[in-house]
Amino acid sequence: MKVFVTGGSGFLAQRFIELAHRNGHEVICYDIVEPGKASVGTWILGDITDYQALLTAMRSHQPEIVVHLATVLSDVCENDPVLGTRVNCVGTASVFQAAHEVGARRVIYASSVAVFTTGTSEIRGDHRPIAPEGAYGVTKAYGELLAEALARQWGAPEFLGLRFGWIYGAGRDRGWRALQQVIDDFLSGKTEVQYPDFSGANDWTFVTDAATTLLHCLTSQTPTVRAYNVTGDYRHVGDAVKHLQRRFPGTKAIPVEAEFPPTAWEFQCERLVQEVGYRPETSLESGLDKMILARGLQISEPGGSST
Repeated sequence: MKVFVTGGSGFLAQRFIELAHRNGHEVICYDIVEPGKASVGTWILGDITDYQALLTAMRSHQPEIVVHLATVLSDVCENDPVLGTRVNCVGTASVFQAAHEVGARRVIYASSVAVFTTGTSEIRGDHRPIAPEGAYGVTKAYGELLAEALARQWGAPEFLGLRFGWIYGAGRDRGWRALQQVIDDFLSGKTEVQYPDFSGANDWTFVTDAATTLLHCLTSQTPTVRAYNVTGDYRHVGDAVKHLQRRFPGTKAIPVEAEFPPTAWEFQCERLVQEVGYRPETSLESGLDKMILARGLQISEPGGSST
């Protein structure tokens, strides 16, 4: 299958591209950033807000599926809502229209749990009403509403949205980094690590699981909802710290009072397994261990042994 991916240099996109390539799909990447030396697939340098350039690229390859992952992440979007709106709204509209123009069968696009705000609804599933609090969530809500409107107007392509929670893993260096920084501090060998002592639990979706979800969406049935909630392991940051201290027993963890993000973390996968056939399955502890091993470190077991 020929798959056109926007934002191919991104953290999640790189994992998805590798996975799609290994599963026999032909991947074309469109990004404003130069590809790395180990990148696979065909790469096209371009800006998703440049509609004519994007359309030309899609016409030259005629993809069956478009996977739209190019985005300005939450931290940048909150600090520069003009840039966030240009990329996440205007850029998304460009991707949707170009996919329609070239006759793509499906557009899979990354939304976010940031379209929800805690305390605004008792509905936790896919039909929870959109109610974003921050600028990033607003731009992602726009993408969902635009996809829904265009699906009614055009009939094709199909639009399949994925509301990811917090995606973590080795190599994440952009976006909301409050928890990633804690992990990185442990892995870098610091003797003292501060961590935000949030009042509640949040989603932990391991990056390989998020990429595998995207892979399953290439061949899944027609979606029955505007977007699917995608949830990983729903855990407190304290659980992560306890596990990391088991692996790094010489590191002191210092809790710091911190305001819990306004995102509604209390969301649930309702139809992802039923309609896509997969949901994230990596536990928090397993995901952290995979990050430790990816860094080339040994895993210390209680009592001093290691693996």
